Amino acid sequence: MLRVARKHFLSKGFRDAKMDEIALAAGISKRTLYLWHASKADLFRACMAQGGLEFPVLAPEDGANVQEALARFALALASRLSEPAHLEMGRLLLKDQQEFAEFMPEARRVYALHLIEPLAQWLRRNGLEMEGKTGRTRLFVAMVLAFVHEALLLGADDPGQEEKEQQIELAVNIFMRGAHTR
Repeated sequence: MLRVARKHFLSKGFRDAKMDEIALAAGISKRTLYLWHASKADLFRACMAQGGLEFPVLAPEDGANVQEALARFALALASRLSEPAHLEMGRLLLKDQQEFAEFMPEARRVYALHLIEPLAQWLRRNGLEMEGKTGRTRLFVAMVLAFVHEALLLGADDPGQEEKEQQIELAVNIFMRGAHTR
């Protein structure tokens, strides 16, 4: 149901999405939809939370070769977030952030809970992030997702797999060199 709702929000926008159309497309009654989600805003928040569950994660055992594990993670993250559905959700949030500002705290919460905090914990276990901090983690993610941000903010084209891999390798190398200069 969340997949159907997310697709509907992406095609119509939040304002023009209709709960009865979402229920029909999901094959459930509108009443059932409202039993699960009290409002359209709650359903949209659930769609954002579901998107956060799709972020890749690093397992504790991925620390054998930290640089290689980070590179694999970074490529998986960049690939996931440059998929059309994720880019469209980002564009929708950017477009509607003034009118529907109440969604931005949830977007930040999902980002922190499902991406930044798990990565920061993994980096701490491997001596690459300071205890109780996420600054290095956030900088790493920003470097890795630079081309995704350019697509969202500037309408840039996808750079292609080879260029993505080169940018990610550079980001990982810069991060690894800088992480050892505390």
